[in-house]
Amino acid sequence: YVYGRFQKQIQSDETLIFDVEDKRDSVIHIISTMKESLLVGGWEDTIINTTNVSYISNSEKDTTKCMLKGFQLFDYVSNSRRKINHQYVTDNRSFAAIRNDILEHINNYMLKRLDTTNWSKLKPLKIIKMSVSDMELKECHSLICPDFSLVDFVTSYKEASGHSQIKDKLISTCVLKILINCASWESLTVSIARVLAIKPHSADVERLISYYNVIKTADRSKLSPETIKDSLYIKLNMPTLSEFNPHNAVLEWLKSKKRHTKVHTYATKQNWFGGVFPEASDKSTLSMVDETTINSSLIHF
Repeated sequence: YVYGRFQKQIQSDETLIFDVEDKRDSVIHIISTMKESLLVGGWEDTIINTTNVSYISNSEKDTTKCMLKGFQLFDYVSNSRRKINHQYVTDNRSFAAIRNDILEHINNYMLKRLDTTNWSKLKPLKIIKMSVSDMELKECHSLICPDFSLVDFVTSYKEASGHSQIKDKLISTCVLKILINCASWESLTVSIARVLAIKPHSADVERLISYYNVIKTADRSKLSPETIKDSLYIKLNMPTLSEFNPHNAVLEWLKSKKRHTKVHTYATKQNWFGGVFPEASDKSTLSMVDETTINSSLIHF
């Protein structure tokens, strides 16, 4: 249960690579305490509190009855071993041994697979502050943005660390928007954008594959790669339909090439547009008057 919660937390879109170490250490601490005491409300605690085990021992056989909430789970008879030769051997393994074995495996797995030593050089970008040393900035530059000038990166960082809206703030998209407005901080802006883009999980990739399988089916086998790419981009990056403002998209569509702008003089005057365009409504009224006049004339004739 604890490990499952940890998996959901690190697969969140808001989780950064800096958060993995803290979350990992927190889970390891909880696991370490579970070696001495049970997880309250966990399966082991529930089974122990709701299971009644009775032992019946005699010279011929040992019988163990296990009852869970009034229901008998099993009736185990142990007579396969001689007590004289196996007096220190038991067929029953305690919960504590199983629990400690599982916890040690999880602990070793997390320490091995979630090794954060390679990310420690990026710590200056977690919170932009003036106390960061030049050596730390140099190591950070070599890892995240070696394609930019070192002096430009260090200078941009020190200037940004004195900004009232940036200093001592945890990096986020809001901080990135502030940095984008300053063209001279390009190296720092790109570095933070790269850190925000790095995800400590593969949930985004798995989500992309899932969307691809929904779009590209056997009935849509002739979809071009360009169409699939555009569909996936819209699905993953664009806002929902209720939040989408088509104004910019319409302007881009109109400017992309010369559009047909011919105005049809009589297009809005058709009878079936009555109630939509005033020209059509006026014509419909005139047509009805003319038809009434013609019918009256025919009757008199």
